[in-house]
Amino acid sequence: MKITVVLVYGLALALLPLLGRAEVLRGRVQDREGEPIVGATIVCLHDTGKGCTTDSEGFFALDSSGMCDSVYVSHILYEGVVVSVHSVASQDTVHITLVEKSYEVESVAVMGRLPIARQVAVTRVSEMDIYLDPAAQGDPLKAITSLAASTATTEMANPEFRGSPAGYAMVTLNKVPIENPVRYGQLNGLGLFSLFHPSLIDSEWVYPSNPPVTVGKAISGLIDVRTKERLYRNSSYVSVGLGGLGGVVSRRFRSDESFLQIYANWQASNALKALMPGALPEVKNFYAGDLGVNLRVRLSSRMYLNWYAYGVYDRFHGESGRMNYYGAVRMHRWRFFSIINLSHTHAHGGITSLNLGGDWNAPRTTMGNLDVMEKRRRLYASVDHRVLFRWMELEGGISWEGYAYAYMGVLPKYYLLMGEQFPQESVNSKSSNGTADGYLFANFPIKDGLLNVSLGAKLIGPTRKGGTPAYNAQIMLRALVTPQHSLLFAAGHYEAFTGVTVYSPSPRLLRSDQVNLDYDYRTEDLLLKAAAFWKRESVYVESYAGALREVSVAVLPSWGGELTWEHQFATYWNYSLMWSAFRRKPLIAMVGIGERAEWMYFGRVAVQYSNPSLFSLSLSYGLHRGVYIPRVSGASYVAEINAFLPNRMSEERSKLYQRVDVLVSKQLTFRKCSISMFALVNNVFNWKNIREYYYSNDYQHAYPLHLQLRNFYLGAIFMF
Repeated sequence: MKITVVLVYGLALALLPLLGRAEVLRGRVQDREGEPIVGATIVCLHDTGKGCTTDSEGFFALDSSGMCDSVYVSHILYEGVVVSVHSVASQDTVHITLVEKSYEVESVAVMGRLPIARQVAVTRVSEMDIYLDPAAQGDPLKAITSLAASTATTEMANPEFRGSPAGYAMVTLNKVPIENPVRYGQLNGLGLFSLFHPSLIDSEWVYPSNPPVTVGKAISGLIDVRTKERLYRNSSYVSVGLGGLGGVVSRRFRSDESFLQIYANWQASNALKALMPGALPEVKNFYAGDLGVNLRVRLSSRMYLNWYAYGVYDRFHGESGRMNYYGAVRMHRWRFFSIINLSHTHAHGGITSLNLGGDWNAPRTTMGNLDVMEKRRRLYASVDHRVLFRWMELEGGISWEGYAYAYMGVLPKYYLLMGEQFPQESVNSKSSNGTADGYLFANFPIKDGLLNVSLGAKLIGPTRKGGTPAYNAQIMLRALVTPQHSLLFAAGHYEAFTGVTVYSPSPRLLRSDQVNLDYDYRTEDLLLKAAAFWKRESVYVESYAGALREVSVAVLPSWGGELTWEHQFATYWNYSLMWSAFRRKPLIAMVGIGERAEWMYFGRVAVQYSNPSLFSLSLSYGLHRGVYIPRVSGASYVAEINAFLPNRMSEERSKLYQRVDVLVSKQLTFRKCSISMFALVNNVFNWKNIREYYYSNDYQHAYPLHLQLRNFYLGAIFMF
């Protein structure tokens, strides 16, 4: 079931001859140690319609033509500065240094530094990183797949890090865990696109190994998503594309720390199916509508309130296959979640935060003789306190999470027999559970932060009697060897409970031991990252005997490494190379575990040309070793159930996965209004990467189902 609803930003080349050349201010924003400041905002003082933010290396490019004689450079954690454009006009690259905000509170210095756990994050993904990556398709979680640490093979939005299964990584929004944060989801929890809108996101902090205990209960990987905390100008935009309509309205009130953002989208398949019928073979039609709100209010000089709410309804009708069934598939769902954050800075030191979340989800899936309606409800509450001493940063907190699931409908009586003619069994199950936990996390900066030693521990207790408690423990060391070189070492033991699905109605306890070493080297135009990691994880493996399904537990060790190279080799040009590999016994769906450990590898090459006077062009090529796909070796007729059943399930490694994506974009500015136009092509060479096979009724013939085929998307965004 592939749905190509692409939500990205960019260009139309037909208008290039109409453009004149603009003056461009280029620079890099850094702190006092020369480290890049990501997400700093640069705004023209006398033309507030012009502005930009720094990228992951602190660089920016701003159209400084017209009335833009001075710019204001700011960041929530640093003191803002005003820079005269004329005074730096002779410099090719302007270096702007910001100083951390700080204020003394008796014996405690509360610094405007990052939360202590973020000092051990491996990567920060910004809003611009999402827009400029063609493989991301404008999706915040799909942008994570472009990182070297990502080992995803499904083309879904669910994150996978360093060989761990998708369900092992956690996504949190403003400190609140979001279960299955995807749309167009399947029964296994995987989905095509995330629930987040990039315009409301300030950053995504990525922890591919040893996730900190301060946020959620991740076992192997964490994406900590945070919404904007400041809005520097009012804006509105409307987007029009082949997939639908959308819009965002952002309005400040009183100050840039109090604002309201509202966005809405409507998507439908009519135009996509009409223009690309061969690119969407499993899609009959789909439509979706969603609405989101992000409200931030500065209640006082020391207290902030943030409210984020999101609702979506989507419906899909298509055709797909599984085993010896091929036929109609229908899915529809409504979902709503709300998150409230209240933070207060105390007069005598420390910051206390209250975080509340509620999530209501009701999907329904129909395929063959399966027809299941789910109702999922989750509530979350946490309180944490952070205090910064001169020699230590300490954070602690407690949280409670409760959930209730209900499943109603019919399932195949025999797991592998999904045709309408085969027996069904009713399901009407309900379950509820919850956990309560507490954590402590301490960071010890040594030699003015050149070395940071962090220790963390968390205790997780089920709220029901007889439940098994779990615990997490970790140690992390980050060393700034020179202003350009840094090292991160981390080790830990993690335990967490799995989510509940229709085929796994009870949560299970997972365990993982991890060690990783990450190296980072960066200069003005070069970034080099390298990592080595080792894991030992417990995994739940499905296997099949005839038409019956069995679940077993296995403990699998794995180890591997990754390399990232990014280089800006000319004024408007940069490229990146990424490679990662790990060795482990393969997990084979419907078959079990491979007999021996094997290597799995991933690679990506990306080239980007970004010239504000002309256009932007992004091209990416990704590959990974083929995955194992279940195959049926012969079948026998069973008269009792009037069906053919496989004699033997085996595995076949698919061919090398390859894909090329291209994004071209251009922005035109008219006073305080602008038009962005874009063209995107996914899987340019239409490589047919096989997802799985389905079979004829007697299993004598096999037919492939493919991942995303070649498709294109055109659109425009009007900003005012």
